[in-house]
Amino acid sequence: MPKSFTQFFAERLDALAPIKVKEAEHNERLMPGVALLAPGDVHMIVRRTGRNVIVQLVEDQSYAYRPSVDMLFTGVSEAYESKAVAVVLTGMGVDGLKGAMAIRTRNGFVIAQDEETSVVYGMPKAVAEASLTNSVVPAQEISAAIMGAL
Repeated sequence: MPKSFTQFFAERLDALAPIKVKEAEHNERLMPGVALLAPGDVHMIVRRTGRNVIVQLVEDQSYAYRPSVDMLFTGVSEAYESKAVAVVLTGMGVDGLKGAMAIRTRNGFVIAQDEETSVVYGMPKAVAEASLTNSVVPAQEISAAIMGAL
């Protein structure tokens, strides 16, 4: 995703969402009520530092997709262990499959968007077919599924 797109996308979501939405900044601390979007063409990972969890932005060319959901989910699984909740939304390819496996290995919760409401049923399909989901739901039921997982 290009930087110009993710910045615009974050601003658009911020205008529509009941919580703050913004592009993540390197070493930014995760805060309740703030959704962070990975900037274009870099990976966003999270790391636990004591009681805090921070975002790190990484320029790693070894992943086909930038930003990589696998890198994000793997960091989330390490930082939150069994309390991790991941959502795999519409998208092509299998990015998210390895990360979902990391979350499930630590007894976290994985939700995938269903085929009917996905524009491209690649990423959610890969996770669902690998039996890594706790729940597969339509887009309009994802927030309820997240709340049910908490």
